[in-house]
Amino acid sequence: MGRSDNLMHIGVLTNHPISCNLLSALADENEIFKIALFNERNILHINLLETYDLDNEDVCVLGDDAWEECLFEWVDFHSFDIVWVISFPKKIPRRIYEKAAFGTLNFHFGRLPRYRGVDPIFWQIRNGEPSGALTVHQLDDNFDTGAVL
Repeated sequence: MGRSDNLMHIGVLTNHPISCNLLSALADENEIFKIALFNERNILHINLLETYDLDNEDVCVLGDDAWEECLFEWVDFHSFDIVWVISFPKKIPRRIYEKAAFGTLNFHFGRLPRYRGVDPIFWQIRNGEPSGALTVHQLDDNFDTGAVL
């Protein structure tokens, strides 16, 4: 499927307001993005629709049942150039993370591999780290083990 625009088409998998700054930057640059998140009553969902003038078609709301198949269909339908993952509560299967033309990147809020896994900000604070880190890495079959960019 060819595109008539030269814009990057980005899928964002998120479930936390921490992603709002990134989404604001995408909107400021007029990039084309769609968002997938869990739970339609999620306050992030309501804010996204209002703040970025998104339509319901721009936001894929996943439920606990059959979320993986819904996410696969969403990524397949939109033919994203790249998918970004920011604080997403589920492990994304290979058949989904390999769909985007340029891959799927995770924005992990801790230095890898030391702060691999959930709640890296908590563990950095608990361990008395003088500063935090943001690691961007490719998704692979394990949690937070893909190649760091």
